This record gives sequence, structure tokens and C-alpha cells, in this order.
Amino acid sequence: MVKEIVVDTSALVEYAFATEKGKEVKEIIEHQENIILVPSIVIGEFVSKLERSGVKNTEEIIYDLGRYSVAIPVDWETCFNAGKRHARLKKEEGSISLVDCILMCVAEEHGNALILTLDRHFMHYKNSKIL
Repeated sequence: MVKEIVVDTSALVEYAFATEKGKEVKEIIEHQENIILVPSIVIGEFVSKLERSGVKNTEEIIYDLGRYSVAIPVDWETCFNAGKRHARLKKEEGSISLVDCILMCVAEEHGNALILTLDRHFMHYKNSKIL
């Protein structure tokens, strides 16, 4: 069964550094029946994390990820809806990021796709796999 999965930066970092959780992420990302969706903002966060960590083959890692995934542009409507969600959840919880809210909105736009993450903030999204 084909499953759409939105991948969070935290999961990609584990994937890149081949941690124990990263091996699970790799299995999910590279499973041929999964459609892996990577919002454009996540690509930027991921590259930044790799560069700040001193990774020398960032381009190769991003290229490899691109073989298994689809980059999803983040448009005005998605950002607007994410901003409203962020304002609401920030009042309730205090520490959720705008990027996390963008991912939730992207996942909803893709039929309530699963969000793959290590971030506990995604407990606010009904269809998340928190590793």
C-alpha cells in the first residue's frame, strides 16, 4: 500500500548520521512503496544542520535524498494556515516552531500524510510517527 510521508528535519539528521533511529528512517525513506515528501523549508534546515556539523559531503547527501523523495514547495496559503496554527499552539504550549506548523499543514494538504519525526511537538498532529 502506497503511503505519503512528510519527513521532518530531525528525522533527516538521524538519517544522514546513520544513527540507530536513522537506520529506521532510512528503511522508511527507501521503501519503494512510500512517497517521501520533503517541504522546501526542511531542505534548508537540513542543509544548515549538515553544514554547521562540519559535514563535507552535503551535496551528495541531498542528491541521495532526492533519489527517494519529492521536494514540496511551500506556498502562501500553506504559510498563512501554518501561521494561524502556530499562534494557537504557541498559546497552548509555548515552544512549538513555525516550521513544525508548516509541516503539519503540508501533511494535511497531502491527505493527512504521516509525519516522520523525532520531535514531540508533532503530538498535535494526529498522524505522526515519533521515533
